[in-house]
Amino acid sequence: MYSQDGVKLISAGSTAMAGASVIQSVAAAYLLTPDSYYMAMSCSSATATFLMIQTATALELRTMGVAQQATALPLPATFTLAAMAQTSLPLFGICSQSVI
Repeated sequence: MYSQDGVKLISAGSTAMAGASVIQSVAAAYLLTPDSYYMAMSCSSATATFLMIQTATALELRTMGVAQQATALPLPATFTLAAMAQTSLPLFGICSQSVI
């Protein structure tokens, strides 16, 4: 989780993939105050797959507040945004209680 100005607030660190078609979760206790934040993920595998929204354009994603960084593994303490080139959006998020 990053602040609006790109400072990493909390990270689960590197997490091994649980396997194909397996919902994966990590637990973290952190209080987010009302504000806007960036969620981030990175992956070291060229063959990893994620549940994605494929219908968005780069312009639509920018309009929704989506940003990307050219490369980041591990996720850095502060991010440097790159020009938006993605046209798909991985589905991931946060929850205020245990769901699994």
